[in-house]
Order: sequence, then structure tokens, then C-alpha cells
Amino acid sequence: MWFWFFESRNNPRTAPLVSWFGGGPGNSAQYGMFTQHGPCEILKDGAEPTLRENSLNNHANVLYIDLPIGSGFSYGNGAQVNSTKDCSPYVWTFLQLWFEAFAEYENRDLSVYTESYGGHTGPEIVNYILDKNSEIKAGKGSGDVINVKALSASNAWFDTRIQEKANLDFALSNSYRSLINESLYQELLAEYTTEVVPGLEKCDETGTSKDCFAAYRSYLDGIEQPIWTTAMNKYDDWIMADIQPGGVRPPTYHQEYLERADVQKAIGARVNYTESGGQFGILESGDDAKSFLGELSRIVRDGVQVLIWAGDSDYVCNWVGTKRVADAVDWPRKKEFADKSLQPYRVQSVQKATFKSVNNLHYARVFDAGHNVWWYRKYKI
Repeated sequence: MWFWFFESRNNPRTAPLVSWFGGGPGNSAQYGMFTQHGPCEILKDGAEPTLRENSLNNHANVLYIDLPIGSGFSYGNGAQVNSTKDCSPYVWTFLQLWFEAFAEYENRDLSVYTESYGGHTGPEIVNYILDKNSEIKAGKGSGDVINVKALSASNAWFDTRIQEKANLDFALSNSYRSLINESLYQELLAEYTTEVVPGLEKCDETGTSKDCFAAYRSYLDGIEQPIWTTAMNKYDDWIMADIQPGGVRPPTYHQEYLERADVQKAIGARVNYTESGGQFGILESGDDAKSFLGELSRIVRDGVQVLIWAGDSDYVCNWVGTKRVADAVDWPRKKEFADKSLQPYRVQSVQKATFKSVNNLHYARVFDAGHNVWWYRKYKI
């Protein structure tokens, strides 16, 4: 598995350790590293990297990991990974070897940061680490305990049943512009109720690739495609990752840079760069339709600090759906959290977001930001 590691620019001996996993599914960690929060960025095609002032590693030691095998520069001879749960053992093994090689970080608290499809991979990775830690402490497993303390997931896809309904609601009414009218909303709501929900229930019941892929196709074809088509016909400048007029996404100038033979030779890459690898196998297995709300709930109950946050102009994994997921987390303080209203979050006296927190569960809605919320930030981390 390919990784980049960057020490904190400030107090690396005491700074926390953060691991970053891309979304996708199968999106290289280097997408987030170059476009959003790594120490360097590429500002135009053909340019060399330049220093990013507001890097995540200003105050944290950051480990970027290409997951799954086939993504970024990661490669291997084993069987193709076709599900989120199949990825976790690879991450556990990688971290064991990494801490062995970088022993000075072995006892450091670890945070898992991710986005988008990371609503699947993030909770599952943390959940798997907690399981392995329990086995080791009980004398039933080998390896070293990993001190996983936090999960941050931005604009993330956790639970289709909750978030697909939220997509409908958001498409009809949001702070920027309506994507569909009331008539289409009612038509798609009926499709959701009669076709999508039963399909998701069957996926939950059997867990088979056949049933889960059928559920995935039911909402992709029955709900998403009509919304996308309607929005594209309605607005010339519509993109699903940023629905505000003139919406934009991070430019991917880094791809050309990472595909250069001289760069690959200099960094020791053994395969060509792949921005998204293994995604079709994961999607064809029906993995997208599977819920990871249970894993998310477990890690909250276990005391892991969890931040769910979203740029509010994203349609894909919109703030309405991610908030509903946060409110649905099953833990002793569920009702208290769900009943709590969002409060203003200000930076230099200017409101930039709203948020709420109860103990170790936190939620934030970030204004005027799209799917890759880190890139849209207009203030320092």
C-alpha cells in the first residue's frame, strides 16, 4: 500500500497523528492531499508543486494512504477488494507495519479523516481497529493496540435509506436553488417508498452482492438519474458537487504531475498513477447500498470522538442527509443530540457555519462549500 507521511510543521514530537483516506469508492488519498489539505498544491496544468500555507500538517503529523489496492500508487498480487469490509484487514496490517517502522509514533493518538464514500470506509476502519484492540487486550489476537481516538467524515455517504430520502428533500428545497419541482418530487417519493426501501431492506437481510447491487440500481436509475437529468436541463452550470450558481470543483492538476515518469522515479512508485482504482468492483458488489450506521453508532458508544460535517452546497452527500445520519446514531444520548439545534459558528465575528455537539459526537454545516469541503474553506484551518 502506498503512503505519504508528512511531519507536523509545529511540534511534531507531540502533535497528533492523522490518517487520510480518500472517498470514491477507490479514490486515491493523493486527490485530497493535492487538491485540499496536503503540504503542497499544484495551481495549473504542467506546474510544479508549491507550498500550501494552510496545510493539515501545520499542526498534525499526517499519513495519506492509498486505499484499496489499485488506487493511486498502491498495488498487489492478491484478490481484488470488492467491498468496504474487505479493505479493513489491509489497513490494519499496514498500520501495524507502519508503526513498527515509525516506532516513535506507536503510542500516539490516531485520528481517521475521510470524505464522501469514506462514510463507509471510515466507520468500518475504526470499528475494525476497535475489534482488533479488544482481541489483543483479551489475549486472543496478535499485534499492537492502535490508539484510535477520532473520526472525521466530511460530506460522507453512511446510510442510503436515510440519505437517499434526504437527496429528494434537498433537490426540492435548499438554500441555493431547487433542482426539481413538486410534481417530480412526489413521483420520485413514491418510487423511493415502493421500490428503493424494499430493495434496501432485502440488501440488509441477505447482504448478497446480487440483492445489494439490485438495490443500488433501484435508486441510481429510479431516483438519481431523473434528478440529475432534470437539474442539467434546468441549469447550464449545474454540477452535483456544488449546486450554487457557478458551482466549481477542485481542479485536478496533480494527475498530470503524478503521471510523469520522472516524478514516479523520484518518489519510488512502481506502477502508474490511478486516481480511482477498484471502484467498479466495489460498486458492482452492491457495497454502496450497505449501511454503516451500525459501525458509526458503535464507535460513538465506545467514546471515539466523531465529527460529521458537510459543505451545504453539495448535493451528492448533502448536509440534510448527513445531519439526519448524525441524529440517527444509536447511543445513550441520541435524543439529546437529535433535539439539539444547530448554533452559529463564527470566524473573526463572521458566521461561517452552524454546529452542535454532545459529548463525543459533533456535527457542522459549512456555508458556501461543496462536496470537497476542505477546498472551499475561506479561512484558516
